[in-house]
Amino acid sequence: MVANCTFINNTSFSTSSYNPSGGGIAARESNVSVSGSIFTNNTAEWDGGGIWISNCPGSVTDCYFSENTVMSNRGHAIYVENSSPLISHCIFSDNGQIGGFGGGIYVGDNSNPTIDHCDFFQNSAGIQQDAGIHVSS
Repeated sequence: MVANCTFINNTSFSTSSYNPSGGGIAARESNVSVSGSIFTNNTAEWDGGGIWISNCPGSVTDCYFSENTVMSNRGHAIYVENSSPLISHCIFSDNGQIGGFGGGIYVGDNSNPTIDHCDFFQNSAGIQQDAGIHVSS
């Protein structure tokens, strides 16, 4: 469990062929639970500027996401793939930039998150790429 933590100005970059994801937290094949935490100005080279969730159940509750970005891809604040986490009572504000998909949340293939009582303000993404939530088909 990650509780009541602050993630500010963290960066996930790669010096190899691996695509780095999760500027604040990268969770893969674990039961991640994040609550009461703040994610501000974090950057991932690939996916999930704030949090990257892959093949995980778990939850993200009562968190604040602001000014998180990805350099080239998806989920400026949260990226979810092959997972069904609960995302509740979170605020997403000013995440994203001109490019990418899903300024707030990107929901990838084989994912079915529950997004409950979240607020989205002034997030941005590429042209017609859903600045709040982008759901991949």
